[in-house]
Amino acid sequence: MKRLINVLLIIMIMAMMSGCDFSDFTDQAANFFDLDDENVLMVKGGHPNLYPDVSYEQAFTSFFSSPTWKYFVGTQEGSNNDGNGNADNAKENLDVVEFTGYCMYMNTEVKARIQFVLDKINGTFEASYLAFNEVPQSKLILNALLKKAFESYK
Repeated sequence: MKRLINVLLIIMIMAMMSGCDFSDFTDQAANFFDLDDENVLMVKGGHPNLYPDVSYEQAFTSFFSSPTWKYFVGTQEGSNNDGNGNADNAKENLDVVEFTGYCMYMNTEVKARIQFVLDKINGTFEASYLAFNEVPQSKLILNALLKKAFESYK
């Protein structure tokens, strides 16, 4: 327990000295606690069909700086077909693995947040969400980013 407290203190001090915001600190802390989580390991070790020889962990570690991974149970909002500004339905209790890391987008460094929804019964997962600096992006941008990360892997 003492070692854990020391590690967290070191991470906090490093975050403050490097000018990281609080979300960077919480992402790094979650990354530390979820290193051996079976859900995180499932996504890290997985690969897209087009790149069977490159894992998400390999491509993301190469493409993004300050990579972090965490697992949580979440909710995915559905569409807003009636136009009232609220989701018409939601999927609850979803197993989600979230990746964060920094990359360049339109000549600017951004913090990317990618969420993968797991289907534990079938042993599969799907990238379902992307945000740059907490601004949600389209599925098209998500797919283009994933393609770029895998294509740039060396």
